[in-house]
Amino acid sequence: MNRHWQRFLNGIGWLRAELMIASMKARGRKINVGNRPIFWRGRPTLVVYGSLTVGNDWKMFGRPYPARITIEPGAEIRTGDNFGLNYGVEIYAAKSITMGDNTMIGDMVTIYDTDFHRIDEGSEPRVAPITIGDNVWLGRGALVLPGVTIGDHSIVAAGAVVTKDVAARTVVAGNPARVVREVIASDNWRRY
Repeated sequence: MNRHWQRFLNGIGWLRAELMIASMKARGRKINVGNRPIFWRGRPTLVVYGSLTVGNDWKMFGRPYPARITIEPGAEIRTGDNFGLNYGVEIYAAKSITMGDNTMIGDMVTIYDTDFHRIDEGSEPRVAPITIGDNVWLGRGALVLPGVTIGDHSIVAAGAVVTKDVAARTVVAGNPARVVREVIASDNWRRY
């Protein structure tokens, strides 16, 4: 595919994003998006009853399965600049999910800040904020559960289930996710 055709397609994705966001704002949704969001190859499903704040250069890929972002009333999702979200991702915020700059979310990743249901008799569903640092990469099919903090420059391997905090500059894998090795990166290094 030549460079000019690629720019044209990116332009369509940008227009698609702008129209969808403008439509949601017109219906009273709390959405703040930085410059030039791109919905590449299809639209995501955005169910926003809370607040969505996205930094500059937000990219979402929509095929073969659209991404789905759901924000309950009173909840919020915040992302940094240069944030990439692949197809089939599901993000559900009942309280708060924060993601940093230069973060990449691979296809079919799931991020929930709630358990949705009671675990023990007489208990309430667990709801705890999730924080994902700068320059983090979540691989295909990873699952991030309530109350987790993932440090800067970390990698969550494909299929990992993150139930506990992940230290900065580490690679985790498995179910439950365990440290595999360290990541060597300076503070100003970007993954893409």
